[in-house]
Amino acid sequence: MNIKKLKVAIVTESLTQFGGAEIVLKKMLQMFPNSTLFTPLYNKILTDKHFPGIKIETSFLQYKYKIHKYHRFFLGQLPNAFESFNFSGFDLVISNTSAFSKGVNVPKHIPFIAYVHSPTRYLWSDFNSYVNENIPKLFKPFKSIIIKQLLRLRNWDLKASKNGDLMLGNSQHIVNRIKKYYQREAYILYPFADTKSFNIDKKIEKEDFYFMSGRLVPYKKIDIAIRAFNLMPDKKLFIAGSGNQYGKLKKLIKSKNIRLLGRIGLKELVQYYQRAKGYIFTPLEDFGITPIEAMACGTPVIAYEKGGALETVTKNISGVFFEKQTEKSLIDALNKFEKMNFNQENIRLSVVNKFSPLNFENSMLKYVERVFKLKKGEKYA
Repeated sequence: MNIKKLKVAIVTESLTQFGGAEIVLKKMLQMFPNSTLFTPLYNKILTDKHFPGIKIETSFLQYKYKIHKYHRFFLGQLPNAFESFNFSGFDLVISNTSAFSKGVNVPKHIPFIAYVHSPTRYLWSDFNSYVNENIPKLFKPFKSIIIKQLLRLRNWDLKASKNGDLMLGNSQHIVNRIKKYYQREAYILYPFADTKSFNIDKKIEKEDFYFMSGRLVPYKKIDIAIRAFNLMPDKKLFIAGSGNQYGKLKKLIKSKNIRLLGRIGLKELVQYYQRAKGYIFTPLEDFGITPIEAMACGTPVIAYEKGGALETVTKNISGVFFEKQTEKSLIDALNKFEKMNFNQENIRLSVVNKFSPLNFENSMLKYVERVFKLKKGEKYA
């Protein structure tokens, strides 16, 4: 099969930010040079920066987005937007999904792979916290109406989850959740980290500080680490990233040993990973790219003992775990961590091949081959 000649439709959620799912999307577009990106709406500045020169098909929501930039207003219209896409003339459809893009209507003769980063969080695993904590104050009086709309979207999402000839999950954790919420079998396709850029520099010595990075949003639970380090003024914590929790987290800091660095560039990020004595990972994450970046730099990880981290961090080889998302549990893990010795080369070896871009590409191509065989009615082990 000549992959480069395949005409591929790659469907993704609204392109309004650039994170782990979008890094995977970029790799897919590179893998299939004769591809077109389908998205209901996109931020032109962000897209031109990260996806220059790609062919894009969008929906009726793009015009509305140009007028009103708060894309969450269009939540209830997203199913119709995805259902409106036309895939006539394509050889293959792949959805890169954490919400609704698996709900596209694909002609039966065209193979369709749904790559799921998570069952739609706010409709399933995070439903209660979303309706109780994330609805803006302005809309609180309409909470009952919003809940009805979310339940309607949940029904649509469950129906949409039956689409696709092959469903992939980005970790065993997500494969399990697909089974739980969608009652469907899925296969693992791990994402990747840039294991070339994130590497060990033997000229750089470890320094006496801990490091965290990523979007400063509630579910990342960065507040746990800040509260823990407020109680340990002799230990330093540096946090890189931006997000809607920046102001709130800044107010939590009670000691000079904690620094919010804001958004930093790739070169500086790599150096922080390389210099840090340990990387702290507090969220329950579907997969989690940042611990892999840290480990690729030879830095051990202190991670919450649930979710994707259980599949990337090797206990006592590349890091340690803490059992609960509390400052006490994190402090106990840090005290244990500081009594241990870690080998940088062994840490890097634990992730460098398994989570490399090349391994992702080879695995994806095998699944593409599988879906074409399934479409022909052939058995494929």
